[in-house]
Amino acid sequence: MRLLRTWLGAVLAVWLAYTCQVADSTTEFLGERLNQLAVGILLPGITLPLVIGLFIAAARPHTAPGTPDALSDPWAR
Repeated sequence: MRLLRTWLGAVLAVWLAYTCQVADSTTEFLGERLNQLAVGILLPGITLPLVIGLFIAAARPHTAPGTPDALSDPWAR
């Protein structure tokens, strides 16, 4: 049911954009949406590990081994 609802929503979004002339063509509309999706997934997916790696690299040497545990569960003591 979820898969059907997802596909139906995607088809309706494309149809609505095409009929309301939100974009000049369906391919332009789909291209923009795929670009937004790629940026929305890739940007956090690339920057998050880099930021965590920088936190670990910036940790003092005697606390560096415990830094990944502290980042994964900050409330644990």
